[in-house]
Amino acid sequence: MRVKTTQRLRVEDFPDQKDWIGKLVSPLNDFLTQAIKILNDGLQFTDNFIGKEHVFDFEYQSDVLSFPTGFLWTIAANPKALSVVAATEDDDPVNVAVSWQFTDLRQVELVHVVRFTTAPAVAALAVGSRYKIRVRVTP
Repeated sequence: MRVKTTQRLRVEDFPDQKDWIGKLVSPLNDFLTQAIKILNDGLQFTDNFIGKEHVFDFEYQSDVLSFPTGFLWTIAANPKALSVVAATEDDDPVNVAVSWQFTDLRQVELVHVVRFTTAPAVAALAVGSRYKIRVRVTP
């Protein structure tokens, strides 16, 4: 469903308030135009939700050498959820499960990652492979 364009507000529409309403009309028209555009073009996570999207990009050596790896959390509310959006191993898609933590230094850190495979079903990351794991973290 698309929102149809609405008529813009004009100072002339408010003759009794014309002395002060001009300062309000322009920002309100801008807000309505932007809101209609967002609704018609679709909502995007990065623009419309509280949270962060981050790509962990690393070459795996071992759990001790490669983890933890993290990024600074700058949002006031502490993170409550981390979801893996996509992951690749040497640019090939891969299914992973991650363990994460939020530190006293306000870092969101991956502390362990495993791959899902056909057999033995769960495996360690491959030494020397480059991993890119895109996550969304929300309060």
